[in-house]
Amino acid sequence: MNDPIRVLHLEDNIPDAHLVRSSLEEAGLICEFKRVDTESAFVSALRDELFDLVISDFSLPNYSGRSALKYVHDNYPDIPFIFVSGTVGEDYAIESLLNGCTDYVLKTKMSRLIPAVTRALKEREEKLKRHTAEDRVRERDKRFRALMENSNDGMVVFDIDGRVTMTSPANDRILGRNDYQPEGRPIYEIMSPDDIQSVRAEVARISKMPGTQGRIVFRARHGDGSWRWFEATFSNMLSDPAVRGIVANFRDVTERLESEALLRQAQKMESLGTLAGGIAHDFNNILGIILGYSSFITKHNHDEQKLAQSVSAIESAAKRGVGLVRQLLMFARKQDLELVPVDVNEVVAEVFKLISETFPKLIVPELNQDRHIPLVLGDHVQISQCVLNLCVNARDAMMDRNDGKPTGGKLRVSTGIASEEMLRKHGIAGSNTPYVTASVSDTGIGMDDATLSRIFEPFFTTKDTGKGTGIGLATVFGVMKKHNGFSDVSTKPGEGSTFTLLFPAVEEAERKAASDSPDTSTVNRGNETVLVVEDEEMLRELLRDVLSDSGYEVITAASGIEALASIAANPNVALVVSDIGLPGLDGMEVTKRIKQDTPDVKVILASGFVDPAEKHRLEESRADGFVSKPYRVSEVLKIIRKALDGNKTNS
Repeated sequence: MNDPIRVLHLEDNIPDAHLVRSSLEEAGLICEFKRVDTESAFVSALRDELFDLVISDFSLPNYSGRSALKYVHDNYPDIPFIFVSGTVGEDYAIESLLNGCTDYVLKTKMSRLIPAVTRALKEREEKLKRHTAEDRVRERDKRFRALMENSNDGMVVFDIDGRVTMTSPANDRILGRNDYQPEGRPIYEIMSPDDIQSVRAEVARISKMPGTQGRIVFRARHGDGSWRWFEATFSNMLSDPAVRGIVANFRDVTERLESEALLRQAQKMESLGTLAGGIAHDFNNILGIILGYSSFITKHNHDEQKLAQSVSAIESAAKRGVGLVRQLLMFARKQDLELVPVDVNEVVAEVFKLISETFPKLIVPELNQDRHIPLVLGDHVQISQCVLNLCVNARDAMMDRNDGKPTGGKLRVSTGIASEEMLRKHGIAGSNTPYVTASVSDTGIGMDDATLSRIFEPFFTTKDTGKGTGIGLATVFGVMKKHNGFSDVSTKPGEGSTFTLLFPAVEEAERKAASDSPDTSTVNRGNETVLVVEDEEMLRELLRDVLSDSGYEVITAASGIEALASIAANPNVALVVSDIGLPGLDGMEVTKRIKQDTPDVKVILASGFVDPAEKHRLEESRADGFVSKPYRVSEVLKIIRKALDGNKTNS
């Protein structure tokens, strides 16, 4: 021990006191002794000073060792008490041990004193450590309970099996359930069945690693009967003796998520407005090509070479128009987050084509793609939106100069694999999962540190009034968070900026599933009777001609009601191709009625756009296939043949 042993010695015989002291010092124990021989001196010493050990004679003239032992045991139970006496008998010694005495040593056997003192001090140290640990646990438990009692967020503690052990008062307010008593019940019982599996998976993950945290968003039933969105942070405190459970802090984020959805939609519309002029210009070019070559065909209908060239030019222009319409729908429509394996190269190429055709000529676009990057788990539309937002910001950084004179510059869009340095920057160095990058660089004005610190704030913008809402990068931040990815920015004033999106690559099994494509090698001609339902006359006639040319018997209808009448009048109809957007009775309702009355008739629905809110109706209609508009002849024939051949297989 570094500090001296503080000993209170109750002894009236001075030579015996010297004997005890010399025995301890000869053994190398450094002690500070205080000798007393009366009750009052003994009590005062214990009250006024701190001692590590009490050594007492058994018999004293005016005070007894028994009384001294009782006083110490009742008032200072952590101080060890040793009798050193020449008069204690065996019966008294046993009685003393039962009453709290640590040990006893006969003055005739002083060799036992050192082992007795050493053992007593060691036991005291262990006892103090144990008490200290227990005090700490009690203090932590007190603080933890105070935290739960006063937290504005909901808090719940549950065991490794998911059963609730402790809750906070705020839970009643947040969940709207004043009469709900969850203790002892599964934490999952009020969660949406669609979210339970993901929550269980996250709990299982953090349960394996003490001290780790996890975050997840899920739906739970509110007291008013509605499904509300909650964001929870799970902390593994199973090994903490004050908690012994997994702690979940949660809050209602329904309004925030709804606001974010509105924010994303507003940003889509802002992007469309920004690009509208360029898109209108491009559509006029497309229409000019189609009209011009149509006129050329009429004039040179006997020249096979010029005829073929004209048809090819019209087809190319039409495909270009289809691409632009697809971009418009992709960025303007409301769409739920749909995480599927996505090729970032494909997404970037689509956006690059759009900006190449619509951005000012002062902007020189450049595309650099790593052709060997893996797929990522993401939403094609939202990733496209992020890349386009970055491109629009890059364009503005090179066109909206402070001096009012746009100089343009180089806009570089690239893909690749994140470097170890970049992963380290975002705290994911050494990850077994590679991260795919999509980067947008410009040679614009760049940003200072003050601007950089605020760029992801909603509605923060450096653009002039009317030139931006400041929600583009906020949208990017929100989308990347939902994709478990990161956003990286590198910029200096006057030297341009580089924004990089980092997406975790998908697992090998998901990658393989995405690359597997069904066999489409089918014979696309037939002789069955097909009913074409289309309210646009030219499209209706086009489909009739195409199908007739492929051997099918074709009848047509211009509305849903007319289609049902045609089915009733023509029992040989094997398949119906119907537009969804029909007047009166739409295509999905027509399909539903056909399936009820003539379940053997196959139905293929067609549309250029299906509102996500209507997807459930599409599924409920039990259509046998879907074809996108504008019609591609080969695709229509292939889908029809597949549906009809499936009918033969099942019959």
